[in-house]
Amino acid sequence: MVAADLSSFVWNERRELDEVLYALQTVRLHLEHSGERWLERTLDALLVSVEALRVATLERTVMSTTDVDRSLRELAADADAPMDAILIDHRTAMRERIHEIEEESARIVTLLTVRETAGSAPVQLDTDLESVLSADAAEPVDNLDVDHDVDAEIAAALAGQARLRARVALTGLVPSELRDLLR
Repeated sequence: MVAADLSSFVWNERRELDEVLYALQTVRLHLEHSGERWLERTLDALLVSVEALRVATLERTVMSTTDVDRSLRELAADADAPMDAILIDHRTAMRERIHEIEEESARIVTLLTVRETAGSAPVQLDTDLESVLSADAAEPVDNLDVDHDVDAEIAAALAGQARLRARVALTGLVPSELRDLLR
């Protein structure tokens, strides 16, 4: 593959790395400022950006079949100026971006852990369900808010499911083929 073509594919991967980082920062900011309210939506955006990065990496891998086992450093060593410097710049910038992605992912895992241990666990019913079911329907029941408790339990369960989905989404954000290119 011509080095200029390789540079074009690598630029595409760099853009997609930026999108993954942006999506991660969005997840973190929403967790910090609005709790788990928008977690599902921000996770969807993160997964879209991760998939776009995988596609960009696959495109570069397929198009550079002869250079698939070579790192950008090795490819730059064989390239003429100014392409050698461009490939080295790509490598440096992409390694920095991957480091930022890993740090952002770690911050999100910490936030999720704090949320899990700080009372986002499922709420326990304060009222014995059997006594509610056996109560006379004609008698008014004071201070019984079973509907609210059930809603709180459902909300807590959904939040727990979203946190679990977030943990799964944070694994394997950067394709191994891209890491191989940057070694």
